[in-house]
Amino acid sequence: MLAAPRDPAPRDPAPRDEDGLSLWTVLGGLLLSSLLVSLFIIPNLLGARVAAENGAAEHNLQAGLTDFKTFFSVDNTYAGISSGSMDAEDPTIQFTTGASTGPKVISFSASSSGSSVEMAAKSSTGACFYISDVERITASFSSGGDFYSAAASPAICSASSAPPSGTDRNGFPLPS
Repeated sequence: MLAAPRDPAPRDPAPRDEDGLSLWTVLGGLLLSSLLVSLFIIPNLLGARVAAENGAAEHNLQAGLTDFKTFFSVDNTYAGISSGSMDAEDPTIQFTTGASTGPKVISFSASSSGSSVEMAAKSSTGACFYISDVERITASFSSGGDFYSAAASPAICSASSAPPSGTDRNGFPLPS
């Protein structure tokens, strides 16, 4: 008996349907995902950076306020405060009677009566944050306490150019 001739190329028994994703579908999905990330995620990260830079200036002002109150508790006055005495109190912050040039440089000005002090710190974003401490009620201040204010991008960020005290007693407002 003779053997049947062999078919040189085996045949596919049944045609297959193409299931799954093509390369173009996967690339389109990646492109759409990257577009959504660039539209929604990156601006939020940049906003967080601005908030962190403003927070650094606010934090240093709070620390500076603590240093000033320590000085006040010794003589019960802000009179006689100098940059040198404040730098010795807190070497991590530079105190100046001139303009603030960054978040670690705090501009300050004590009242001639020694009853109040105003401070300013410039954020890396250009915003300027101010804090005032009024220990005694005077003709200029109807009540004592800590007062906060902010400005978006003033020409000079210094304690002497601070807005009027008493703008906010509940913490730093958003710069406007």
